[in-house]
Amino acid sequence: MIRSWMAAALLAAAGCSGASVGMDPAERYADLADRNAAMARRVNAEPVTGLLDMPVTGAARYDGHAVLAMGAGNQTRLIGDAALVAEFGLDRISGTVGNMVGSLDGGAIQALDGELRIRNGDLRAGSPSRFTADIAGVLTGRESGVVGVDGSIFGNFRGRSAGVPPALNAAQGAGTRFTLDGRTQPGLLGIVAERR
Repeated sequence: MIRSWMAAALLAAAGCSGASVGMDPAERYADLADRNAAMARRVNAEPVTGLLDMPVTGAARYDGHAVLAMGAGNQTRLIGDAALVAEFGLDRISGTVGNMVGSLDGGAIQALDGELRIRNGDLRAGSPSRFTADIAGVLTGRESGVVGVDGSIFGNFRGRSAGVPPALNAAQGAGTRFTLDGRTQPGLLGIVAERR
């Protein structure tokens, strides 16, 4: 059940940084899902970037969207912004996930403060177009609830381009711990982003 929601969320809610400014949380949640559906379709339709298409110098920024689902019945569902920088010459990637909005444990949709930091990234982790990184942070609901994430992500650059891959996607790595108010819960995290 949780995996099917995550797949649908990635298709229905990939996004752009800074979207939906000035809306209340419920409107922003719906707007993110509606306005950014096209990004996930584009990214997920692209092939994994091949060896000859991966740069070995330079850097690129990728902006997009993160979705988080927690609990056996997906009672916690969050959507927010993701921004990553890939430094191809240094074989590293870093970034943040923030501006999250959604429902905690089936409650009303609310905004959450805080961010998840992506760091210690390693490009070409096991294959030329793959990457891994640590991800950790705390998201605090403005009404109630505290979400914690501590673990890793793995992903791929996607698409063919003369120079820099046009997109990437990622998911949580094995052993990533998700908590709600200190209680460990099953969870999934997905990121979809395009080069800016």
